[in-house]
Amino acid sequence: MLRKCLYCGTDFETSNVNRLFCTPYCAVVSNNEQIEIKKKRNLQSRKCSFCNKEFKPTNQKHIYCSIKCRVKSYRKRRKNNIQQGDKSPC
Repeated sequence: MLRKCLYCGTDFETSNVNRLFCTPYCAVVSNNEQIEIKKKRNLQSRKCSFCNKEFKPTNQKHIYCSIKCRVKSYRKRRKNNIQQGDKSPC
């Protein structure tokens, strides 16, 4: 079966219907480019969940502007849980 590489556009012969790239190099480079595109696309400014300050996250899972806010939030949640009678440390 003759296919066209999704990265470089070269025609290549394969018997595997799932093969999308002509070489492992093309597969790796294409995958790395897709990862970078996804990282940059989702990183928009947001507000810190603790202090409401606007910040630009370096990871799409970040919800706090700094380690200080993260720790303060954890301590506040923990204090509230202890006051409500929950004795578990987490």
